[in-house]
Amino acid sequence: MDLLWPDEPPAQSAPRLHKAAYFARRAAGRDDAVVLRDDVVSLFPAAEITVDAIQFERLARLAVGQKDPEAAREALAWYHGELLPGDRYEDWAIDRRELLHL
Repeated sequence: MDLLWPDEPPAQSAPRLHKAAYFARRAAGRDDAVVLRDDVVSLFPAAEITVDAIQFERLARLAVGQKDPEAAREALAWYHGELLPGDRYEDWAIDRRELLHL
């Protein structure tokens, strides 16, 4: 609430947060899309998350280790280009970006 309505007291911003969560749930088509509990807002808390870069890396290791062209094709299907292109100059992402590219 502090980020969305920094100048409003919690008593005024709390109903707004609940209303925004309601509309977000309707837009997502899932009642569990946004969960408000205590001081935490969770987005899709029950969803299983798959990170393409991690999946690519895992499958690529298997493909190389097994020398399996089919496994390599499956790994490449998970590679979607440069890692975090919007954060190109962030130092923490440079090594990982180069490793995935190789």
